[in-house]
Amino acid sequence: MDITINPHKWRHTFTSNFVKQNGNMEVLRQIMGHTSLKTTQNYLHINVDDLHKEYFRLYN
Repeated sequence: MDITINPHKWRHTFTSNFVKQNGNMEVLRQIMGHTSLKTTQNYLHINVDDLHKEYFRLYN
């Protein structure tokens, strides 16, 4: 398996993990150095399992 890891991919990983640990999006925006929250959201990747877990945590 050939996997390429670079600083840009680490930014995606950091963003997703930060939010997964219930980090504040505004704080994350500032950490990432973005002026727009929309830019920060472009780095965010949440898988379906995590989405379901959070939904059921909130509504059960």
